[in-house]
Amino acid sequence: MRETIQLIIVFLISSVIHWALVSFGANYNIAVNFMFVVAAAVCALYNKWHGYTLAFFAGLFLDFFGVNLFGAYALTFTVCSGIMYLAKKSFALDSVPTQIVLIFILSIFSVLFYNFSGIIFLKGTAWHGFKSLFLGALINALIAPCVFMVFKTLNFRAMEE
Repeated sequence: MRETIQLIIVFLISSVIHWALVSFGANYNIAVNFMFVVAAAVCALYNKWHGYTLAFFAGLFLDFFGVNLFGAYALTFTVCSGIMYLAKKSFALDSVPTQIVLIFILSIFSVLFYNFSGIIFLKGTAWHGFKSLFLGALINALIAPCVFMVFKTLNFRAMEE
């Protein structure tokens, strides 16, 4: 129960930070996705039930405020959570370079997967360009070690199953 309350608080705080970063990044055509980084950190540090749940609801939260395909963010975040749990078995996610590389690759994958979902279901998508894709992924990757450190510092680690 303690972990669930922690994650609800994390979700509320991260949603505010996400919208602040999105507003700032929109001025420079950079797609920063803080909710994605938080969902990835939760998947790295919590068990599957908590990780998948937070990732799904973080994606659903972004879908409520989006104007495109409803459910695409929830699907994208859930698929990326599965990839995080696969990576968790193979890599040491306590290492900062591993966090940076994994979040960079997953950020690019998530944008491409989201846009591919739009092409399949809506017959089109809003592409913001490669600059937005790579700079957003780079900023997500640079934010990731800070988010991981905050989770570890505050001892937000659930017991593994």
